[in-house]
Amino acid sequence: MSKESEDLEKQNAALRKEIKQLTEELKYFTSVLSSHEPLCSVLASGTPSPPEVVYSAHAFHQPHISSPRFQP
Repeated sequence: MSKESEDLEKQNAALRKEIKQLTEELKYFTSVLSSHEPLCSVLASGTPSPPEVVYSAHAFHQPHISSPRFQP
């Protein structure tokens, strides 16, 4: 197998692993959101809230943002 082919295989494996991890994160966050929606006073109020209220950085714990893979 050529060096280029081996490199592509490694990249492919790494990308598949990352896709699997992201899929698991998506499942988790979807579950958290589903369990939160019935309790959410912002969503239940019927009055549209500005996006900064609904999506405030302080309102959600975001451990994935501090993950090394999201750092420059």
